[in-house]
Amino acid sequence: MVHCAVTQCIKMAEHSLIYMRQKPFNADGRGTVVSVDTIPSDEVCTVYIPGIGIETPDHAERLGSIVQNEVFGNIDSVPNYIVVYNSLDLADHGVERRMQITKRGGNFVPYFNMPNQIYFTEKNVRDVFRRKIAPLLAADEFRSFNKIRFALDGDTEIIIDEFTKLLQTEMEKLGHTEDNIKTTIKHAIAKMRPYDEYKPEYINTLFEKIILPRISDGRGNRLDTDAAAINIRKLNILTHCHGAFVAQMMGDLTESKMHELGYTPAEVNKILSQLLVVSMAPACTVEKSKYRFCSFMSLSDTKVDRSRNWFDIFVWKNMTDESNRFNEMIPNWEWNFAPMLIERNNTATFMVKRRFEYSFEDTGPNCPSTEEHDNLRYYPKRATNDGKTLVALARNVILSGIKNSLAQTEGFTPLPPTSELILDGRHNAILEQIFQKMTENGKKFMVDVYKFAIANIRKIHPRAGEKIIDIRREIAARK
Repeated sequence: MVHCAVTQCIKMAEHSLIYMRQKPFNADGRGTVVSVDTIPSDEVCTVYIPGIGIETPDHAERLGSIVQNEVFGNIDSVPNYIVVYNSLDLADHGVERRMQITKRGGNFVPYFNMPNQIYFTEKNVRDVFRRKIAPLLAADEFRSFNKIRFALDGDTEIIIDEFTKLLQTEMEKLGHTEDNIKTTIKHAIAKMRPYDEYKPEYINTLFEKIILPRISDGRGNRLDTDAAAINIRKLNILTHCHGAFVAQMMGDLTESKMHELGYTPAEVNKILSQLLVVSMAPACTVEKSKYRFCSFMSLSDTKVDRSRNWFDIFVWKNMTDESNRFNEMIPNWEWNFAPMLIERNNTATFMVKRRFEYSFEDTGPNCPSTEEHDNLRYYPKRATNDGKTLVALARNVILSGIKNSLAQTEGFTPLPPTSELILDGRHNAILEQIFQKMTENGKKFMVDVYKFAIANIRKIHPRAGEKIIDIRREIAARK
């Protein structure tokens, strides 16, 4: 008898739901979904945390059918849960951007005064607003305003309070609607408030229903270390876009709760490192995590704001130069970016230049289809060779994670290294070669990023000698 996977959905107060896809399936692979209140603490399962815009049971079913039909393959007895958002605070977009420049942001070298950064103190708010913010509002340059990075020095609440009063007054003068003013202020506050202070309610709800039962006994007591590690290893999280941000926030909350329950730092690291997160087109750069966080992304994904650190600025510059060469009809105009992998701090980020083929005779090379971000298929049509490789690696990582979860019945079996996850338990010389080459490309690329950063730091801060020396040492260690 074949047991079909089910996609379920968890009730999440007013903010979101978790659906579970339920058999029987139709001939076209479609089925129904049911709402569930919780997930069994020792169940092998996947939880899909999608991007913003997944709001109905039908959305959940479509996502569930993609995972079931294109990823699971012969593994048809593993429940598949889908998170659906009933209402989501628009400020979350701002927090994702803020996340880029804090401890999660992949700031591989000191960034000093980066492009679009505005520096506020308690004393200079009015003056800086008058000189740098008001002109943008008057010119209706809201795209430029939304790209601003805020650096705050002093009492955060005093600065934010003063700034929002000035912003409201200025927008009222310009005749903006009340809704527009509220939305703009909400985004600005989210970008100014420290990342660690932002804790939306749906993060707590997801944590309580998905993670907490796997690390505690329901009476406020911790579990045995191996028991908790097994429970966590049986859980695999898939994300898209905003879901990567949600997973990272859940990770912070989990770590804090585990310390509160009495787990030692070593136990926390051991247990959380067993949770596999596979993220497609993440909305925020993830280069440090307690989880095993594997991200798969396209540099041509224009829906994600990534201009937040030297790495992203280096990418932006090369892609801009490529467009300029194309527009000027210069031979050999294309930027030869090689698919790469960057592994560090329990994360693995796989990157390709472009996932899909598209015609750019009229638009140029850097105006691709929104499919670069929105296409959730694991067997997509019109994919580039690099795009096909990217999703194949993602599929293998997911399948390897699930198979390892199913192996926990004989005792704790640790999650294998990423280099083994991409092989899906097979000896595949081609995949091994791809992994090795992407790793080499990543190391070479990072050397170029550091060199680029050093050159620009010298321009901005000629006396930053000590920091440059430290960076040179790191470059030498990476060669």
